[in-house]
Amino acid sequence: MTEFKGRHILVTGASTGIGRATARMLARRGARVSLVARSEQTLSDAVAEITGEGGCAAYGVADVGDKAALIRVFDEAEGAFGPVEGLFANAGTGGSFAAFSDYDDDVFDAVLRTNLTSAFWAMKRVLPGMIERKRGSIVVTGSLASERPVLW
Repeated sequence: MTEFKGRHILVTGASTGIGRATARMLARRGARVSLVARSEQTLSDAVAEITGEGGCAAYGVADVGDKAALIRVFDEAEGAFGPVEGLFANAGTGGSFAAFSDYDDDVFDAVLRTNLTSAFWAMKRVLPGMIERKRGSIVVTGSLASERPVLW
């Protein structure tokens, strides 16, 4: 299958799980894939896996909750593979399990930056180019935790 042939797709949360599997699938289908996550070692391993299968991939290390770091990896990715034509905003964190009244404010802020605000920043970064080119796709994953809150 080559429906993604030559298209540059950027995947956040790409070092493990759904993000890594998606990056591999996109590369198998011809995409040039930019992987973004916090762990350089797991990103390096994922890119080696993809390129070992004949795919085209590179990575950028960033905490997506840090806007400057996120924008930097987008700039680097576009320098390597050209404009981002597809975004899979997949990075997420579970925070902690605690009673609502005991939930730490800093953890709450980090969850919002990672799970929500980073997707906004990423979409804001790629959408103008997609509109200009009249081409592009954005997919954002969520979590079952949004449907099953834990309140004590």
